[in-house]
Parts: sequence; structure tokens; C-alpha cells
Amino acid sequence: MKDIIEEIDSRINSPFFGYFLFSSVAINWEQLFFLIVHNGAVSERIDHFNAGTDIWSLVLLPLIL
Repeated sequence: MKDIIEEIDSRINSPFFGYFLFSSVAINWEQLFFLIVHNGAVSERIDHFNAGTDIWSLVLLPLIL
């Protein structure tokens, strides 16, 4: 079990993961801000997030950057 936790920790701390996470947040900051800060219903916030994002903005574009 300790080996699995160490492997997950090393992957999270890798530079690639950090760059990917930073670029993903930078690209989708408006949708994330609305998802976290807005006081509306949870379903409304999730619908707004889903409408503003797609596979391109969540995965492909951050990988390219």
C-alpha cells in the first residue's frame, strides 16, 4: 500500500502534471470561477461548466501548451 501511495505522490509532483494542471486552469478559469463562486443551484453551475468546456479545452489544449 505504501508503494502505491508513493507512486501517486511522485506522479502528482512531476513537472508535467503541474504544467498540465496550470494550463488547464488558465484556459478554463471563467468556468471554474463560476462553478466555485456562484450562489445558484448546483445543477445550474454544472450545466454552465459543461456548456463552457469540452474535451478540447479540458484535455487537448492543455496538452498542446
